[in-house]
Amino acid sequence: MSKISQLVVEQSQLKHELDEMTLFVSKRDAEIALLNAQLVKAQTEGPGTEEVNELKMKNANLLPQNDDLQEKLIKAHDTANDRLTLVMKSLTH
Repeated sequence: MSKISQLVVEQSQLKHELDEMTLFVSKRDAEIALLNAQLVKAQTEGPGTEEVNELKMKNANLLPQNDDLQEKLIKAHDTANDRLTLVMKSLTH
């Protein structure tokens, strides 16, 4: 397999990984939004403090995970862009 073909395959794999990570982050964002909605509902309807604290803890646990995933997604995008740049440079030489 030529170097260009190999880079194109790797780029395709990276794009697939990016798509999966983007979907995963979107699901986490939706989960966080749902937990926030539940928290607001719990606070306005006046349930016990325990339920509110549990929702706050779940939300607090998800936020750092979401931040980590977003950082990974950005790094993966950067890697894909770097590889695409290599492909473009190799095609112009």
